[in-house]
Amino acid sequence: MKTNTLHLLPASLLVLMLLQSCQPSDTAETTFKHHPHDPFRETMVESQIFELNASQDNVTEGKHETLLVFPKGCFVNAEGKAVTGKVKVELAEAFSLSRMLLSNLTTTSDSALLETGGMIFLNVTGNGEQLYISKSNPVYIEIPAPHKVPGMMAYKGTRDATGNMNWTEPKTLEDFLVPIDFSLLDFLPKGFDDEVVISMPFAGRQKADRALADSLYYSLSVRDGKEWLGKMADVNLNEPNDNSTQSVGNQIDGDTVDEETAYCGIDPAIIQAIRSEEFQKTFIATREFEKRLQTIFSTCRDDIIEIYIKNTDKNLWESDSLAAVALQGDALRREFLRFHQWKQTNVDGAGKYGALLRQYYEQRLSAVKSSLEVARDKAIRAHREKNEKAIKTLETYKELLRKREAYRMETYGFIWSETGWINIDRGIAPKNFEWGKLEVAVQNGKAFDRVHTYVVYQSIRSLYRLNTMEQEVFFTGEQTDRGMWMPKKQPATCIVIAYKDEEPYWAVNEFITGPGERLALTLSPTKYEDLNVALRAYDSYGQENNINEDLKNMALLAEDDKRRAVLRSELAVISRLRRIAYPCCAVVEKN
Repeated sequence: MKTNTLHLLPASLLVLMLLQSCQPSDTAETTFKHHPHDPFRETMVESQIFELNASQDNVTEGKHETLLVFPKGCFVNAEGKAVTGKVKVELAEAFSLSRMLLSNLTTTSDSALLETGGMIFLNVTGNGEQLYISKSNPVYIEIPAPHKVPGMMAYKGTRDATGNMNWTEPKTLEDFLVPIDFSLLDFLPKGFDDEVVISMPFAGRQKADRALADSLYYSLSVRDGKEWLGKMADVNLNEPNDNSTQSVGNQIDGDTVDEETAYCGIDPAIIQAIRSEEFQKTFIATREFEKRLQTIFSTCRDDIIEIYIKNTDKNLWESDSLAAVALQGDALRREFLRFHQWKQTNVDGAGKYGALLRQYYEQRLSAVKSSLEVARDKAIRAHREKNEKAIKTLETYKELLRKREAYRMETYGFIWSETGWINIDRGIAPKNFEWGKLEVAVQNGKAFDRVHTYVVYQSIRSLYRLNTMEQEVFFTGEQTDRGMWMPKKQPATCIVIAYKDEEPYWAVNEFITGPGERLALTLSPTKYEDLNVALRAYDSYGQENNINEDLKNMALLAEDDKRRAVLRSELAVISRLRRIAYPCCAVVEKN
């Protein structure tokens, strides 16, 4: 059950319905569903109540799919003056035989039997007063029907005190199709809306709406995952530790989305092109075409939908016939033959627009695709600029890591208090390093957004950032060989710095290096100013061995890693939506 507002819709005649009194007169009566002592009042079909604002256009849908369109000003009082403000609409739907029998909705007109296509009761009140529907500004009512039966007429129903019905004042239903505002028509492939809803949040939006779903669908006309993402910096670096030529992280990763590059379905740009004011007065803007569209999507052929677009001056059933001919040998041909048998016509006066619309469609489609391509290229450039910036940051940090390793493995740092000549000579004394392992367990490390663990070798004023796989156990070296060359039996400091919602935490531990040292640290909250004071002790170290410098790089790379994660998530959504928009691609992929 839904109630929405929309732009003013064209008025239409009503289908077979129960409406006691719908127009004021000198002796205007109150509209009633049944008399107080009606013997069927307990089993009468239930009513639904809608509260609407009469000062605007409204669309209401009953739970059994009766569509009611109330143009602004359609409700009038007993004097025939349009009312404003809040009104109450009562709707009862009787489409099944059981509901009709329990309500005693017999289908006779002055004792003659009628064939029913469904009945409804409609009443409107405002401030406790009976309201009516203006003859010059009527409502539009659409009752669901699996098949349209020729010759149906709209009857006004009256009910007496004993619950008997009489249907009078038959009104012929015009055979023209009724155009509906495009905002009420579903022109997306089946399941597309649902996928958008379950994919929230997306692109900064917390809630899905029609505008977002439409935008995503149209973008699939030109969006391609591989081109969209491009190459991205891999920020998950392991710090080198053995003066080897091993790679310090990867310059690029293989971040792409496995998407089909072929367009195995109706081009979304076509749908955007026809949802325009120019097509509003043709059968394109009707429920009848909407029903065909899902079958057209299943054909995966642009030429089928273009048969309808380029023949809006003809009857709808004629396009059905042409589509069936084009689908010779295809299983879906039967569906279009069934549509053809309904003999549905066209919107009144649509023929005069045909020639102009054919030319307009070609121009509109070209403009739509061009606009989509411009938007895509702009977004790709923005993402690639961010990628390039991340890669530059990455290369700068790699160079810092190389300098840090060179300092640790090749430079001899020492304290000196004499002037004169100084000789640096290896002599015969070996470098006092040994191959050792260091593991640091950080309690509850996974609960933090980022955790960085460092060891400071004080004897050589050197810094090393430990590696991790899951933010709880940090280690020297690589995952498979957790060791490195380090000063032998020398004082060192382990420092862990973490962030949760941008709030800092830290832990520190002094120890003596050994071949298999294992530490356990628990993080405690701190303040940025206190953390900066504590790290100031290492400001005299060279840039490559400065913890603050390393943290700055880690923050930049983490921010880009977060951006990549969001982008990958969004592209995964796009990939799922693409499979819905291009169903024949999905079939090929499964096979």
